[in-house]
Amino acid sequence: MTHWAPQYTRAERWRLLLLHGAWALPLLLVTRSLFFPWFEGYVRTAHCRQYLLAGQWPVTGLQLVVFGLFVGLPALLTLTLLALEGRRSYRALMLAQFPPPGEKVWRRTAYLYGGKARLRAGLFFAMVLLLVGLCVQGYGWATAFMQQASPDLSLCLQTSRH
Repeated sequence: MTHWAPQYTRAERWRLLLLHGAWALPLLLVTRSLFFPWFEGYVRTAHCRQYLLAGQWPVTGLQLVVFGLFVGLPALLTLTLLALEGRRSYRALMLAQFPPPGEKVWRRTAYLYGGKARLRAGLFFAMVLLLVGLCVQGYGWATAFMQQASPDLSLCLQTSRH
């Protein structure tokens, strides 16, 4: 006999969609209208900027951009996935039941027990490990890129005159 996980009611689903839409839509609009145009301008002259990390390590803006893209974005994705799904997958792994007992689901979902439940949770943690590996590999790519980078310093002279 198949056991089914409890589902959200139609009203609960709408409430969740509206709740998450209330923060996600403004974030999307601010990102598209303010952050991306600012970032595009910043990237053009990032190599002209110098910063001190923790007050003692000199870093250029280009290093921040390159390491942010190759290391920071995969790390941010990893942390976001762990925050959203990590606890649930850990519970499923420990209890050998997916979804965990009492957790509501969006659509009709049969419970998985034993090895199948652990496999599903284990696949999530394998994906997290792959993303951590991508961060490590991204560090190597970013380091290699920075060794080969030869930014146009004439842009720095033009922006400093204005």
